[in-house]
Amino acid sequence: MKDAFAQRQTKQIRTEDLLIEINVTGVEEESLVNIQISGGADALKLRSIMDKLNYIQKQ
Repeated sequence: MKDAFAQRQTKQIRTEDLLIEINVTGVEEESLVNIQISGGADALKLRSIMDKLNYIQKQ
């Protein structure tokens, strides 16, 4: 997952119950990073954890 943030790109990480898509728009400090999470129970758990983080701008 860490490699996904090194350059402008879109990466997907898949497991049986989870899909994480990371879209990095650039490597500058202010570049946007979009993270989409979908799937079943594991996706809901991860989404719940990420929703509690204060430094993530949610849309």
